[in-house]
Amino acid sequence: MPNANMLELEACLEDAILFCQEHSDDHYSQLYFDRLVRARSRWLDSIETSDQVHIKWRTEERQELIAFKQLATALRDVQREMRRTGVIDFPAMKVMYWDEAILLAAVERMCEFLRDHTDDIDFAAEYVEKFERLVDSARAGDKEVESSIHEYQRFIHVRREATNEVIALIGEMRTAMRRGLGKKNELYKSIRWPYSIASDDNVLF
Repeated sequence: MPNANMLELEACLEDAILFCQEHSDDHYSQLYFDRLVRARSRWLDSIETSDQVHIKWRTEERQELIAFKQLATALRDVQREMRRTGVIDFPAMKVMYWDEAILLAAVERMCEFLRDHTDDIDFAAEYVEKFERLVDSARAGDKEVESSIHEYQRFIHVRREATNEVIALIGEMRTAMRRGLGKKNELYKSIRWPYSIASDDNVLF
């Protein structure tokens, strides 16, 4: 498919629909008006929906990132508390929040250590509960992000199909009008045709 940007497509659709409205008895208006209106409606709906799903995905991604940051912070906090109180042989590995799989494994090791020392460490049970809650939140956020990505990919496909439909219709209408009227005709030139769709280049008349 030719590469035309959104502004070009919007401008062309606006001009083409206006042309059909102002010349309702014209052969091209009768042939293309309803198709243009339907194609524009589907295209704009697909853009709005895909944009909304994209925002949802990015919002959930930020929330997931916050959950993993909180988990990494809690791990550093309990390690610091253990050093302060003289606990020995505890899991002391430092993990960054973006290393999600490594972080989850490190937290699991820490929880195992804390469970084994609940009688010796005053804050062990408190941190085990905190870690379990934060892990649940992080994993839930991870699933939501994955679901949103799949949803976004589905709607991007719908948007791509709607865009291709608009491009094909514009190309068909432009070719038909140019063949019937000529590229120098004022009615033909009243529409802002995208350069890359059925270009006038190499067309003599």
